[in-house]
Amino acid sequence: MAYGCAEQPGTDWEAEACKNELRSRGVAWLPCEGDAMADLAQVFRNMPDMDELFEESADGSFMGCEVPGPRPARFILNKSAISENMRWFWAYDEETLALFDELAKKANLLPALEAVDGRAGNLMLYAASFIVVKGTKLGDSETLRHADMGHRRIPRGSSFTCLASLTDLPGSVGGLQFWPWESALYCNPFTTSALSAPALVHKYRPGKCVVFDGQLKHRTEPFLYERSLGGTPACCDDYEASGHIRVLVSLAFASSDAHLARYNHKMLRKQTCHEEALIRQSPKRDVDIDSELDTSDSDTECKKAPVCDGALRVANDLVTQSDQSLGGSGGGYSCVDASSTCDGKGPGGSNGCNGYQAGGSGVSAKSVKK
Repeated sequence: MAYGCAEQPGTDWEAEACKNELRSRGVAWLPCEGDAMADLAQVFRNMPDMDELFEESADGSFMGCEVPGPRPARFILNKSAISENMRWFWAYDEETLALFDELAKKANLLPALEAVDGRAGNLMLYAASFIVVKGTKLGDSETLRHADMGHRRIPRGSSFTCLASLTDLPGSVGGLQFWPWESALYCNPFTTSALSAPALVHKYRPGKCVVFDGQLKHRTEPFLYERSLGGTPACCDDYEASGHIRVLVSLAFASSDAHLARYNHKMLRKQTCHEEALIRQSPKRDVDIDSELDTSDSDTECKKAPVCDGALRVANDLVTQSDQSLGGSGGGYSCVDASSTCDGKGPGGSNGCNGYQAGGSGVSAKSVKK
């Protein structure tokens, strides 16, 4: 098998096959060798104690996390609204996001993504994070189907998420569940039976990353770790010694077009939840998008664009409503918790976490010495 497919990656990557799979299915795999991940792997190794970070953020409070090293890094930590076992560590500043830029450059990600929709020089890295799952299991109710950039004004082929594991993982540890474009989930006309369309699974492997369209429905695969279900003894030993931690690197790419940038920014802010997590401004817009309140999920906003297929729009809305009716938002981000809001405001509403401060009234900061 040469290229294979997202759920069964082959031994050889082919640019044309990757482009075609992203176009036709909304998901593909790309090579991401260990050398490309080395700097980020070292940053994560220098992190403060993960048990303490999980414990101190258990109430949903946003935290600043400072990581020492030759190139210090800073993150905003936020908790899943629906799982005690998941945390996101979002790059806080340009110096930290530059580490993720370097991964994208070393793995040659942008040329492969820009070829999908003829967007040479158009895509940019907006935000990046570590996604950490801690524990031996993740229940079905702890991970919900969603689309990262599920705004009706963001077209297919203009935004992508790239995920890669920092380490080798046992076979029973959760991968990525996804519903490719050919799934009945996207059928038109829409039927309620489509909501139960089966998912496919990409298992994270060393040297490979999975990339998918921002409109693709996906979720973390629920799992129960069992040593006997796959993985070398050394891999299982390392996973157990780590405290059963699964760490993914997540890169959010999207178009820099001025008319799309504000929607990209809006959907990413719903993920980061806190205004101090860095989302880059598009160089094609001259204003601070964080200060704008001119985007909407309503049909009124869509009237500015060419009329799209009403039936498909309704179908997508029904799918989204059904996914989210299970609890929280599609992604389970902490901003949907009753104690916080999405527009850059932390727990308690009204700028609850205003600023990255160590020991101040804003985002609490934690660091560790090497």
